[in-house]
Amino acid sequence: MWTPKRILILIAGLALFMTGYGIYAFFLGGIDGLPELPISYAWGDSPPHIGPVENKIEKKLKQAFGDPCPELKRSIQLDLPPKGWGLAANTFEPEPDGRIKLSPFSAFMIPKNQDKKGEKLEINTIRCDVAYLTLDRKISNMAELGNRKVIAVELCRDPAKPPRKPPDKEQPPEPPDITIRNNRGTPFEDGDDLELTINDGHLFFEEAKNLIWTNGNVKLVDFQGKNPTKINAKGMELHLTKENNAAQGKAGGRPKGKKGDTLAGVEKLILLSQVDMQLFVDSRSGFLGGAEAPKQPAAGVAAQETQEPELVIIKTQGRFTYDLPKDLAWFDSPKTGGKGSFRDQVVVRRKHKSPDGDGKQPTQQFPLFDLDEVKCDHLVLQFRRKVEGAASANSDGRSINKEIESARATAWNGEMVDLDMPSEKIHATSLELEFFCATAKRGPKIILRGQPLMAAKEGHVLHAQELVLVGADKNGNGQEASAKGPGQFDMFDKSAPNDAPESRKFPWKAVFKDSLTSTKDRVGNKVFDLLTLKGDAALIDEEHKQALQAQRLLIWLEPDDPDRKANNPTPPTENPSGTPRQKPSKLEAFDQVMLISPDMNVRKADHL
Repeated sequence: MWTPKRILILIAGLALFMTGYGIYAFFLGGIDGLPELPISYAWGDSPPHIGPVENKIEKKLKQAFGDPCPELKRSIQLDLPPKGWGLAANTFEPEPDGRIKLSPFSAFMIPKNQDKKGEKLEINTIRCDVAYLTLDRKISNMAELGNRKVIAVELCRDPAKPPRKPPDKEQPPEPPDITIRNNRGTPFEDGDDLELTINDGHLFFEEAKNLIWTNGNVKLVDFQGKNPTKINAKGMELHLTKENNAAQGKAGGRPKGKKGDTLAGVEKLILLSQVDMQLFVDSRSGFLGGAEAPKQPAAGVAAQETQEPELVIIKTQGRFTYDLPKDLAWFDSPKTGGKGSFRDQVVVRRKHKSPDGDGKQPTQQFPLFDLDEVKCDHLVLQFRRKVEGAASANSDGRSINKEIESARATAWNGEMVDLDMPSEKIHATSLELEFFCATAKRGPKIILRGQPLMAAKEGHVLHAQELVLVGADKNGNGQEASAKGPGQFDMFDKSAPNDAPESRKFPWKAVFKDSLTSTKDRVGNKVFDLLTLKGDAALIDEEHKQALQAQRLLIWLEPDDPDRKANNPTPPTENPSGTPRQKPSKLEAFDQVMLISPDMNVRKADHL
């Protein structure tokens, strides 16, 4: 307790201390006990300039969004390294329902197990007008966000903005409502990002469902390489991997991809409807078209290492599903709609150079590009990483790391798969189509199955149970076609008039029970189509009323003669193509041979 005596003692003690310090300062205060600094530490005429110190959040924002970026000027900048993400916004508003409203909203996600030096960071970014965050516990300020867990998110366009207008060529495009990017572990300036944009819809996330979804218009663009892959669709679902799942690369026994090959944490991508995909494949892959063999360079000219990719377009009004760990994709047509050719189907088109128009200006007869096409109801594509050192390169030097390993097309019950390949002059209908990419021992392979199966090539028509088409290998050899019987091969006479009866258009019919094989056979300076028929095989000549039957039958079809076509104009009664008839040039029969003709009959022979 303070008493008058204690107060006087305190005042007297303070006065004594101040008197003693004043005497010390007067007599001893001018003495400097520190040594003089070297002249090199002198400022000179003006003090040195100390630049601004960059903090960690600004560095990460520049890595994620580029420098400069609007996120650097926002009033709210938050970095949460333990959680592997951060954000930037201007306004923070608690909602009545407990959610947090942030606008405009930008966020970056950096997985924690990456390069500690920050040289190669795989970064996912999000940009939108408004974000609503649902937390496990309510907060009253941004400082508390580091101790909370985000369990749900809603991203959307600013409700105060007017509705989005249709694109106008005279006006700059309006930024997307929502943008999500993955930088593939490369700097922002490299321009090889994977970008997902959403318009006219909200994007939702729920941790309990491990799901991200939207009903808006979705556009996915892969900027890797000279020709970006583009996908447009209506509605999307992203199924995320669970934290306790095994590594993605172990799924399905497939090898683990390199960083940047897939979206981190994404297990399955589903596009709900109106899917339009444009991707580029190696021109030598043989998918929807024969593999293009490398051209031999002229003497003294260096070989070209690069191959221009070719465009593949896939459309469906139904769903598209992509299993990222397995590199497996499938397309489905909607089950509702018309029937036959009027129904909505999965349509696959490949655009590539026409062999007839190579190096020429396009004409009506020889277009510069061909469009090979498949129509089906269900399409499955199996992708794979290219073998190291074998990946083809675009013109800008970036490699195409994925290729189509196999494909399978089927139709709904009672419908058919339709294959049209102008590049190979083939049209076919079947119940099932399978494709297998080229290997070291053979070229690409296509298998058609069905009852019935119909295939037409340059007017010739084949009916069989199965047809296998093998393209040329990397050296241009090994091209072959084989059919499984029972079947029939009708040979077309290209010189027949348009109004001729069927017996005149198809004068020769070859039937077989076991198999038919078509290969190339060089005789002298000519290359013949060699047909080999096995099992109760027969060749019927409708025009001359004769037939040859055997257990194994060889038919050499003479090649078209281009000189004859040039020197003999098409008569008015002939087919407008003007192509001379391709008729059997040589026949050879083995085992149980029988010949029937108006002039001679052979009842039984071993060889003819």
